[in-house]
Amino acid sequence: MNVEYLKAKQTVDRRSYHEHTRKEFLAHLPENPNIFEAGAGTGVMARRLANWQVSKGSYVGVDQFEPAIEYAREQGNKNNTEPGQPNQFEMEFHAADALDFNAIKQIADVPFDAVIAQQFMDLVDISEAMNVFEQLTKQGGLIYLPLTFDGVSIFRPGHPADIDILSAYHKSMDDNVGQHSQTGRLLIDELTQRSGRLLSVGGSDAVIHPVDNSYSGKEKQVIDQILEYIERSVSSDDVSARDDWVQTRREQLSAGDLTYISHRYDILYESS
Repeated sequence: MNVEYLKAKQTVDRRSYHEHTRKEFLAHLPENPNIFEAGAGTGVMARRLANWQVSKGSYVGVDQFEPAIEYAREQGNKNNTEPGQPNQFEMEFHAADALDFNAIKQIADVPFDAVIAQQFMDLVDISEAMNVFEQLTKQGGLIYLPLTFDGVSIFRPGHPADIDILSAYHKSMDDNVGQHSQTGRLLIDELTQRSGRLLSVGGSDAVIHPVDNSYSGKEKQVIDQILEYIERSVSSDDVSARDDWVQTRREQLSAGDLTYISHRYDILYESS
């Protein structure tokens, strides 16, 4: 993971949000919300909230990746010092473990009106994370979980080794303790069994498709990083065609012929 990759995928994520779930989240926010984000990365969600007309309130974002937090602080300072723009939505960023409740209490006023965890839940134990998030939210508070991966990765055009490669790639996620490649559907099950309300679920697939053999913005870099993840995660001992698959995909990417799709969910939950 690196800051340039996080920046490159912003355009992909921006167009992927499930609109009904996003609107439900905004509709349920109070007028001056205090918001916490787990895995804040480069702080893009804080800036998106401002673009979504969340113009008052406060935001605290945490991430353990310090270079991303440093970048988030720089961008937050720029956005808050634009001439003619009153600063009524306060942002702060901290390098911290988002699932360490005691650490969060040291840096922010708990509880929050809303917790956001974007592209985060597939990296952690979902039950543990939800226990912490419910501690962090007020009664009736919101837990917004957009762009949560759900176990389907697609590359087009097809390749004979696709099934073996992508199955091994997803298995590498499952082999990490507390993580699961099918987090989206498991999260729906988890939240249905909890005492709060599952307010909305919708698809938010990432789709990167070239037009006239060219990719939008820096989205070619996103696919390149995904291919690197797969190459690192899948051994040629496990899938003999790995090297051919990777080489073919990189050639297709260079030629502007490769499409990538990742299946994801946006989920909105109300704490009890």
